[in-house]
Amino acid sequence: MDPGDIKSECWVLDVGQGSSQIITLPDGGMIIIDCGKKGSSRVTKEVLQRYKNSPIELFIVTHNDADHDGAAAELFPIFSDRVKKLCFLHDRPHDDIRLWPIILSEEKRRNKTWPKIRLERSHKHDPLYSDSANDIFLDVLAPDFQRASAKIGDGNAMSGILLLRCGSRKIVFPGDSTTDEWRDVHRNMDARLDCDVMVIPHHGSLQADLPWLYSNAVRPEYGIISVGSSNKFGKHEVHPNPETVRELNSQNIKVLCTQMTPHCCQNLESIRPGLVLPHEHSLSSVKGAKAPAIKKGRSGKATKSKNVGCAGTVIIQVGHSKVEILPFAEHQRAIDARIGMINFHPLCRAKSTTPSPSKSTMPPLHAAG
Repeated sequence: MDPGDIKSECWVLDVGQGSSQIITLPDGGMIIIDCGKKGSSRVTKEVLQRYKNSPIELFIVTHNDADHDGAAAELFPIFSDRVKKLCFLHDRPHDDIRLWPIILSEEKRRNKTWPKIRLERSHKHDPLYSDSANDIFLDVLAPDFQRASAKIGDGNAMSGILLLRCGSRKIVFPGDSTTDEWRDVHRNMDARLDCDVMVIPHHGSLQADLPWLYSNAVRPEYGIISVGSSNKFGKHEVHPNPETVRELNSQNIKVLCTQMTPHCCQNLESIRPGLVLPHEHSLSSVKGAKAPAIKKGRSGKATKSKNVGCAGTVIIQVGHSKVEILPFAEHQRAIDARIGMINFHPLCRAKSTTPSPSKSTMPPLHAAG
């Protein structure tokens, strides 16, 4: 894309098994959407330091779980001077919101008070952020507190869903939203939300009624899954869920994951540093890193590796009439070059791959080191 056509960049940061996105704005400002888990703050910090003169128009928490706000304790005190407004998901009492005591401590230390906004859909259709001159708006599609009040205490059921509009382009940041929440969004919009890019909810976990979700409620051209190589939940589940990715494939949604998981490659070290070299702002590493083994369950897969890159940090360049995804083209070429390798079976390809003896020993495109 011609640099002059770019109005905004949306960074889907590779923070491992967590969620953090940053939006750059035409006037030089930024918006933070979540900040990743504890131990992943380096990635978000590097981007904020890169744009060190940019004010942070909004510091948003879409979901009060540790993989969305765990790094807040480190990040907010460092960058609070640049923050203009805070936006919280009020899905539990204030004392149970991880960022709340950190903000109160900073307010006392700095003798300053930040404006605090409850993250919720406006029934007046007021955007959370607006720049009419550049035709850029950030809308809150959910939660709708008139409908969701009975769900307070269930963070996933009330996760924030945000929509960035730039001219005719649309990017969706859905936190850990559920299909039930998307039913509310669908009723409010009275139409399917067609968009250019969507960060897939809850790291691609299994949702109820997936065919309805991606055919009736929302249809992105690109789906980005923020996921960590070494994630595990209970005895069986590893994100992203294969059924979720199969449904995305069936809807012709182009899928990118930030990190490789054992669903796609049983021997993750054989593909390190990843399909593409990790972006400079990325948790993915060119060097091996051990993680607790994932016990074999229904998936039958296990790993002792972490932070093996897939697409790494994904940058969405947004203009009024065009969206470009970096590193989509390079990422797809890297998958094509590895098709046929033993134990490599990318979920993001609709058709399964058959190992070929002529390709089974092919080394990674980028040597580790």
